[in-house]
Amino acid sequence: MRKAVLHSGYRLIEAMPLFQSEWRPLTGTIMTKERRTSACRGMSRIACSLAMNHAPVLFSNHDAKTKASFESLTSEQQQRFLFDFLELLLACSSYDDIDVAQPTLEIWFFFLENNPLQNEMSWQLFDTTGQEHVVNVLSRLVNALIEQCKYPQWFVERNQIVSDDPEIEAIAEFRREIADTMLSLFSKWPRNHGEPAGDYTSCVKSMCQMLSDCKDVALIDALLFLLSYTVELFDTKLSDSESADDLNSFQPPVSSGIDVLLGVFDCALNLPTHPLVINGVARYLRLLSASFAVPPSIHLRASMVMCQGLQCASMVMCQGLQCASSFPVAIQSLLQSSSYIVKYTTMEERAPLFHALLQLCTTSQTKTSEESKGDLLEATFRISCGLSDADFGVLCSSVLSNLTVRVQSANSIEASSSVYMLGRALGGVQDQQHGFALIEQLWPLAKASLLQHRSDGACRRIGAGFFLNVISHLEQEALHPIEAEILEMCLWWYGEGIAPDILTCCTRIILRQRGNLGMQSSAGHAFERLLADFRSKLHDVTETKTDCGKLSMESFLSQNLEADKMIPEVQQFLEFAREVLSSFPQALLQNRSNGEPTLYWVCLDLATRLVKVDHQMQEICDAACNFLLHAMRCQPEQIVEKINIFATEVVRVVMSYLGPKRRHYSARNLWDFLFQCLHAPQISTQIRGRYFACVVLLRTDIVYHGCLFPGGFLSAVSTVVNEEGALRSLLSADVCQQIPGEMRMRCQRHRFRLYFTRLAHLAEVAYS
Repeated sequence: MRKAVLHSGYRLIEAMPLFQSEWRPLTGTIMTKERRTSACRGMSRIACSLAMNHAPVLFSNHDAKTKASFESLTSEQQQRFLFDFLELLLACSSYDDIDVAQPTLEIWFFFLENNPLQNEMSWQLFDTTGQEHVVNVLSRLVNALIEQCKYPQWFVERNQIVSDDPEIEAIAEFRREIADTMLSLFSKWPRNHGEPAGDYTSCVKSMCQMLSDCKDVALIDALLFLLSYTVELFDTKLSDSESADDLNSFQPPVSSGIDVLLGVFDCALNLPTHPLVINGVARYLRLLSASFAVPPSIHLRASMVMCQGLQCASMVMCQGLQCASSFPVAIQSLLQSSSYIVKYTTMEERAPLFHALLQLCTTSQTKTSEESKGDLLEATFRISCGLSDADFGVLCSSVLSNLTVRVQSANSIEASSSVYMLGRALGGVQDQQHGFALIEQLWPLAKASLLQHRSDGACRRIGAGFFLNVISHLEQEALHPIEAEILEMCLWWYGEGIAPDILTCCTRIILRQRGNLGMQSSAGHAFERLLADFRSKLHDVTETKTDCGKLSMESFLSQNLEADKMIPEVQQFLEFAREVLSSFPQALLQNRSNGEPTLYWVCLDLATRLVKVDHQMQEICDAACNFLLHAMRCQPEQIVEKINIFATEVVRVVMSYLGPKRRHYSARNLWDFLFQCLHAPQISTQIRGRYFACVVLLRTDIVYHGCLFPGGFLSAVSTVVNEEGALRSLLSADVCQQIPGEMRMRCQRHRFRLYFTRLAHLAEVAYS
């Protein structure tokens, strides 16, 4: 076997010229690129297999048995063979084909491990002289892997940042694997003799130096991509150790290392304003900010880079070219950084950035999306925080005057677009007084426009977003007249169609007015109206006490192809109900004049049936379960009055998920829901059910029996499983008998979930 391994290694090394583009066979004929690549793929697979499974044979010249195989070679020739095989692997990693290079990544990933597996290739197999040569090979490997991360020139020339082209998708996936490999190498990079491994600072510094001297867009993009990954090396909170070696070799980050990361922005202003570069800088800043407290000066510097990208994109778009991809990336990055910039800088420090943004706002962006224009407007108003009243008035006049004219248009598209942009501007205003002053000017115009175009669904949705920005600037002491108008418009509009955004507005108003006793009646009135419209959308309207309404909702949710559009609406309505229950509980608990159940019980019943219906929409189940848990925590007294009926129905519904019709659900959340009903300390013991020991005296013996507190979920489990026999057709009698006790004893969520998973498996076997 040793001879076969060594023979294969020799033959591969002899064929290394095949990796060179100018290589020709002995016949003198030119070998096509396709045939040469096919041959290199085979060589790469064989070489990697040898390196991963027979490394000691290939690389150790100290083993006695191996020496016998080398007996015909001088010591220098043996060393040359070892180095040549490393060069072969490097050639594979450098070759311009993913299928040739990719197999080598696993070898390099573990190459610097201190404790490699028995047959794996590792630099520990080399002596001191050999290890010095290995460092040189690894340095060239890093350069080769960086080159592998480059996108082709034809893609760079398209000025795009994403593509569904198979070649680009393959490179995007491959560069992520390369980044992981380089992280592993850098974290264990050899230092000087006697020092601990992990000289990642010098590695990153070298990449930063490459970036500062580079004008090649593809290479800059590759470097920025890889540098964004290296942030993890300096952040112990993010760094995931791949092995015990990582923990032993990892050195805590020093300020000089972090300075290296920040040094990227020193050259950022001189980089080409290409979409890939702008995207790379934005990604790098985002990841750096998530890991460290980045100085405000860095945010400002990066923001100026974004502005350069915006200005470049604007100029190109004005010329009619299709180069809009850098605009949304740059402005999103600016918007994300704006709050931090405003918090830690003065208006004087960010004046250049503000004026650059203001110039962009006054430039026609005809080929930019509405969302990107809104991002630009919001970022500009955020950065303007700290302007004097007079300067703020000038800003509004120069940027918003055209919008205040367009908002009055008879064209619903133009009017709604203007309302959207005005709302984004309001969303950027940080000063409360400036915001309220702007609202007083804009509200009459926007309100008139929204009422004029209220029949347009898109206009209503945009109006809801505008309302949210208005509400945030109103005084919170009492219900502001504008807030009351917004609430009334929401109530009228809600029944017109699917409108989760309107429910979000109502939720925000209720939250703001929490504690305002004068809002109690209005909250109850608003909730009752919205509940009626919500049930109507679910086809849950019935005038009798028959089951027709329930069946109607079941039919709609389980059979109508459009039912899944209701998912956001159901989620938001139940969130709204939770907020009303927390802020104004009496609005739901008070008796109704028509003698029907309280709104609280109407919602509990509706939520229970939303879990029960076989609609195969996981999000609806989760939202309904969350509401039920909130109701049990928030107002337990109401449930205790009818605990037997309520708990039994809930348990019956949850147990139905063990049946064959529920295969398409991820029942894990249902098991967690039932676990909380039975064991969560935030839920009243009277709801959960109490289990205690009863002492029974039999002559001289003392016998302990477990007893259940009357009612509660613990009792309901026994009722549903044993008395009603809900699972009798799926599980054996012995298993059913054990279920109540098992569920009572499993007080740890993980154990409870595992038990239900096992029950589900048994049930699946029964009906398969």
